[in-house]
Amino acid sequence: MIHPAFWQSESLASLTVEQRYLFVGLISNADDQGRLRGHVALIRSLVFPYDDADLEALGKDLGLLRDVGCIHLYEHEGKEYIQIVNWWRYQSPQWAYPSPIPAPENWQDRLKYRRGGQILHENWEAPGGFLAKALPKALGKASGYTHSITQHSDSTALDPGGAGAPGGQPSCEQGPCEAAPCPDMPCQDEANPGEAHQGGAHHGGKPDAVHDPPAPTTFQGWQARIQASKNRPAELRAMITALYPGRDPPDFGYIARVARSVGGAGRLADLLWQHSTRPPTGDVLAYVQKVAKGGKRHATRRQKPDRTGNEPAARDAAALRAQLQWQRRALVEAGGAGPGPPG
Repeated sequence: MIHPAFWQSESLASLTVEQRYLFVGLISNADDQGRLRGHVALIRSLVFPYDDADLEALGKDLGLLRDVGCIHLYEHEGKEYIQIVNWWRYQSPQWAYPSPIPAPENWQDRLKYRRGGQILHENWEAPGGFLAKALPKALGKASGYTHSITQHSDSTALDPGGAGAPGGQPSCEQGPCEAAPCPDMPCQDEANPGEAHQGGAHHGGKPDAVHDPPAPTTFQGWQARIQASKNRPAELRAMITALYPGRDPPDFGYIARVARSVGGAGRLADLLWQHSTRPPTGDVLAYVQKVAKGGKRHATRRQKPDRTGNEPAARDAAALRAQLQWQRRALVEAGGAGPGPPG
């Protein structure tokens, strides 16, 4: 998810549109811990699959993103990797699986995932990210990027005044880029320069990002939340994530289509709640949609007329009259007074 601060950042505005697009692409392709492989050719295939992007220029752009503090470039056993620096400050997932990529030095992952029917946690209540007292001395000194970083290290485009980054933060030219905020996720409040936030992984406090509201524990709570929302597919997606953990959440378009087919967002929420006690395997939305359609067919299905052409109600009434007539004849033959004729 791209935080709204990304689009409002004046620091990020100093980058070109292509450089901003590159950073969004890195965020989109990162794993649950904000990491991805850093080979320039691989990055080009992930972010610019249909463009003939120049590898040297792309390497320079990665170096610039490193210089402004957006990413950390590092090596492990001769392979290049990228860590999104402020990943845990602006990400608040309900589940985060371990990364297959080794973490950079002094980085703290946050883990919450399922394994063997158990839910495992590690540092889930911690802020995550680079430890405040153990920040890396040099970000991005991987061999594949050294040349491009050096070319940008004395750039004044990020520091027009020559005295540092906006709001009094040290500039990359002075060295402590590792402590500087990423411009799309500002630790520095650009509306109030010089007033730094106290939260976040870089300050050792709790993340001060905007988190999703806690999941309701009753159907009435979900119903009220969905009805009050202007983005009901998003609320239904949050409901699916909460009631059916460990599954990939469906996209908003799919949720909207299923909601329309079953009778609206409220009806879909009802179906999701009903089947959460015994969750189906596979696609939850496909399952509840099938159940809803099956219920409609069952409710509207009419019994076939019998061989005489009588409808079920007429057939039942005829059977009742025949039974009463038989009982009356039996009583008459026995000498009793039978009941009156059926009406």
